[in-house]
Order: sequence, then structure tokens, then C-alpha cells
Amino acid sequence: MSRARNMRRLRRKAALKVMYLRPCQPCTECCTAMRIAELDKPQGEKCPHEGAQGCNIYTLRPTGCRKWNCQWRLGVGTMDQRPDLIGIVLSAALIDGEVTVLANETREGALDANQDLLQLVASKGPLLVPDGEGGAVGVGC
Repeated sequence: MSRARNMRRLRRKAALKVMYLRPCQPCTECCTAMRIAELDKPQGEKCPHEGAQGCNIYTLRPTGCRKWNCQWRLGVGTMDQRPDLIGIVLSAALIDGEVTVLANETREGALDANQDLLQLVASKGPLLVPDGEGGAVGVGC
């Protein structure tokens, strides 16, 4: 491979790398919040590979897990608003060409108890809350 081609490949790879500001552990809320198609795991159910120290198959985790992003780890919210502490997992997705934040409730009543965080996120751009029936409801729209 030519040096120029190798440099282009490395730049592309670096551009795709997400720079997280915060560590996951001890939080594992995403393991419950997200649907993992490759494991046939529905949204809202605990992942069978979740262990006391996190993912038991982390190095072999499915593509869906690898591509998933946690907005708290990227700096959204305070340290006290870590997903496992508040019962809400925030992720982002590209919907109709626009970055949209998705709020998944992992603890009953968490959305109602954290309206300040949801309103802050909604003030920055689109925010959707899954309705549990395959759809979603916009917040602050």
C-alpha cells in the first residue's frame, strides 16, 4: 500500500473514532436500554452478556453495541446524571439527515423526574422518547 493511501486510511479511521470524556463503568444501563438485533435482545431487557464488571463479551461484542454512543459519556449532563443514577440513557442517531437524541427510560418515572435534563437536551436539537410501541414522541418540539 502506498504511503499516501495509508495516510488517507489512517485519517479516515481517526475521524470516525469517538472521543469520550467519561468512562462507562460502573454504569451498564445501555445494556438494558438498547435493542441488540444481533443477539435478538429486545429494548428494555437486560443483556444476557452483562456481568458485574460490564460486558462479558466486550472484545467480541456485536456491531450494534460497537456503533452505539452514550451522550452522557460525551459530556451531556452532569456527573450526577449518569444513566444508571437517573434511569435514562441518552443516545444519538441520524434521522432524516438530522442528529437526534433518543431518551430511553430504564427506570419507571425517570423521564418525569428529570425534565430539567430533557428540556436542556431538547433546547439544543431534536429529542425523541420511544413510546414502547415502535414509535417515538418528540420532546420540546
